[in-house]
Amino acid sequence: MFSYKTQLQSLFVRLFVSAIGFLVSIIIVRLYSKEIVSDYFLYVSFGNLCAQILTFGCTPTINKLASEGVSFKKIIYKYITQYKPYFIFFVVSLLIISSLYSQLKLLSLAVVSILLFALLIQSEILKGRGDYLYSQLFTGAISNILFLMISIFLNKNFNITIHELILIWCISLIFSNLLCILVNSKYNQNKDIRGNLFDKNKTQKIYISMVIVYCFSQIDLWVVASFFDENIIAQYALSTRLALLLTFPLMAARNITASKIPIYINKDKAILQQEISKSCLFSFCISTLVLLFIIFFGKFIIQAIYSSEYDLVFYLLLIFAVGQLINSLTGPCDQLLTHTNQEYIYLKLTIFSFILLLFFILTLYILDCKNIYYYAFSVSFVIIIQNILISFYVYKRLHIISLPLRMKYENR
Repeated sequence: MFSYKTQLQSLFVRLFVSAIGFLVSIIIVRLYSKEIVSDYFLYVSFGNLCAQILTFGCTPTINKLASEGVSFKKIIYKYITQYKPYFIFFVVSLLIISSLYSQLKLLSLAVVSILLFALLIQSEILKGRGDYLYSQLFTGAISNILFLMISIFLNKNFNITIHELILIWCISLIFSNLLCILVNSKYNQNKDIRGNLFDKNKTQKIYISMVIVYCFSQIDLWVVASFFDENIIAQYALSTRLALLLTFPLMAARNITASKIPIYINKDKAILQQEISKSCLFSFCISTLVLLFIIFFGKFIIQAIYSSEYDLVFYLLLIFAVGQLINSLTGPCDQLLTHTNQEYIYLKLTIFSFILLLFFILTLYILDCKNIYYYAFSVSFVIIIQNILISFYVYKRLHIISLPLRMKYENR
C-alpha cells in the first residue's frame, strides 16, 4: 500500500541532492560575473542534452541488464560495440551547438557531455542493482560538492575564467565517475549477454521521447540565450534551475507510485485509483506550501542570497511555479501511460507539447519580443495543457482519474 513514510524518505534524499545543486547556483552567482554565470548554465544545459543523445535510449535496457546480474564490464563493452555506428549523431550535435553558440567551445562541451553520459550510464547500473542511494549521491551530490570546494579555494587566489571553471567541473565529474566505477566493480556477476542489447523499435521510441522531453524543458533557455544579453540569460537560467526544486515533491511521489502501477493495473484498479489519488494529494500539498513560501518570502530570500542584481528571478520563478503546481496536481499521470503499454500515446502528446512550446517561443522571437516574462508564461501554459491532455487520455484509456480527489474506480 501507499506509504507516506517511504515517500518522505525519498523526498528527503532528493531534497539533499537538490540542496547541493541549489548551493552550487548560489556560489556560482556570488563568485562570478553574469557573463560567466550565463555561459556556465548553457554548458550545463547543452552538456546534458548531448549526454542524453549519447544514451541512444538504452538506459532502461542497461538498468534491466544490471538487475539481472550482468557485470559492469560486459554492459559497457556491449554498449560500445553495438552503438558505435550511431556516435555520428553525437558529433553532429556538438558541431551544430558550437556553431550556434560561439561562447561554447567544442572540445569543452564534448568532454563535459561524455563525462555526464558516463555518470548517467553508471547511475542506471547502480539503480538496476538496487543501490538507489549511491546512484543519487554520485549523480547529484559528490561531483557538485567537490566542484564547490575547488571553485571556492581557487577563487580566493586566482581570477577564474569560464574555461577554467568548466575544467574544474570536469575534474569533479571524473572523480565522481571513478567512485562509481569503484562501487560497480565490487559486483562480480558473470552472466553473459546473448543477442542484441536492445530492441530497435522500442529503444528508438524511448530515445526520441527522452530527447524531446529534455528539449521541451530547455528550448526556452536556448532561444533566450540567442536573443538576450548575458544579464537576462543568467537570471532566466537561474530561475529555471530554481523552478526544478518544485518538481521534487512530485518526483518523490512518482518513484513510489511507479512500482505499484504494473502490479495493480491488471490486478485491482480500485486500489490503484486510491494510490494515484493519494500520490497526487501528497505532491500537490507540498508544492502548494512551496508556492506560498515563494510568494511571501521568495523576493526577500532571492535578493538576500543572489543580490538585488537578480531581481527578475523572483517574478520568473513565480510564473514557473504556477505551471509546476498544475504538474503536481495531476501527479504521475504520465507514468500511468508509460507503465501500461501506452508509451506511443505519451510520445505523441510529448511531441505535440514540444511543437506547441516551440511555436510560442519562436513566435515571440520572430516578433522581436523583448519581454522575458512572455517566454516564462509560454512554458507554464504549455505545461498546463500537456498535463490536462495526459490526464484526459489516462481517464479515456484506463478510467483512472489522476487528481487529488477521493475517487472510486468504476469498471467499464
